[in-house]
Amino acid sequence: MRIKIAIFSCIVFNITVVFAQSGGKSIYEFLNVPTNARAVSLGGFASAIADSDVLVSTYNPAYIDEGLLGKLGLSYMDYFGDMKMTTAAYAFKVKKFGVILPSIQYFSYGKFTETDEYNNTLGEFNPYDVAINFGASKKLANLLTGGVNLKFIHSNMYQWKSFGVGADASISYYNPDKKFAACFMLRNVGTQIKKYRKDNVEPFPTDVQLGISKKLAKAPFRLMVNAYNLNTWDLQYENPNFPKQTVDPLTGDTIKENKWEGYADNFMRHIALGLEFVPSRNFNVRVGYNYKIRQEMKVATKTAMVGFSWGFGVRVNRFYLSYGRGIQHLSGAKNVFTISTNINDFIKS
Repeated sequence: MRIKIAIFSCIVFNITVVFAQSGGKSIYEFLNVPTNARAVSLGGFASAIADSDVLVSTYNPAYIDEGLLGKLGLSYMDYFGDMKMTTAAYAFKVKKFGVILPSIQYFSYGKFTETDEYNNTLGEFNPYDVAINFGASKKLANLLTGGVNLKFIHSNMYQWKSFGVGADASISYYNPDKKFAACFMLRNVGTQIKKYRKDNVEPFPTDVQLGISKKLAKAPFRLMVNAYNLNTWDLQYENPNFPKQTVDPLTGDTIKENKWEGYADNFMRHIALGLEFVPSRNFNVRVGYNYKIRQEMKVATKTAMVGFSWGFGVRVNRFYLSYGRGIQHLSGAKNVFTISTNINDFIKS
């Protein structure tokens, strides 16, 4: 059997083969992959940005507003190996419901070769995940808005197929005078309607998040802090192949555990930081840092820039183009290209 088949089997049955990482306990993990260049370049999150960005609003439905009307966003991610993700979103208005933001995420795992036990080629197959989302928001108070995303998910893993229904819920605060935004989100709550296997119950990748952003009054910078996986406090993982030393090999003395150091490490595994340089509405530069990615994916002998990310956005005529690069490991990074425009601008002209 080819190596790809072995890798694919790990994906289907959620086998965690990288001992340094937490995770691998939920289905539909593609729902947590950032869908646009802006989020990727800001450490993987852009949840507390209230500037009518159509693709950011697919992630946080509380920021869906009339400023999105007619906006179309397209995103393409070159993930790892042959894996790719494409995202599309378009906002329009419906009477009695207000602004509706449908979107679609398509995650392809690439082309696999099917062989038998004698290595005879039987054919090829293309596993994929797809989610169709519908988002809407409602004003709760003067500066407070609530939003909901409804998700219909289909997963096709060759002979194993699944269908599920999920939702996101968020409450966001935005003060335009102080240019301060904050949000609380409950993401990916749902259930499987059709399981991969009848006797196998698998949970959704539910995530509780908090996010804040602040654009400085006298400088063209926006600072962002995002806290995620708040529903699971302990994100640390001890590799059983390399257990922590409890005895000093030279003196034989017991090594005292630094609880504050462990607490700080676990706390930071929930934090992603982002910074935008925004000199004008036509151009910006972004950088980000994700502590958890760095701790889980770095190589001890050469940490390099693992966990860091960067990108930029530029307006060209009626189109806004963005690029984001997130460095996941020494062996590679994810690259995302995003383009957005307002269809109404073409109709008016």
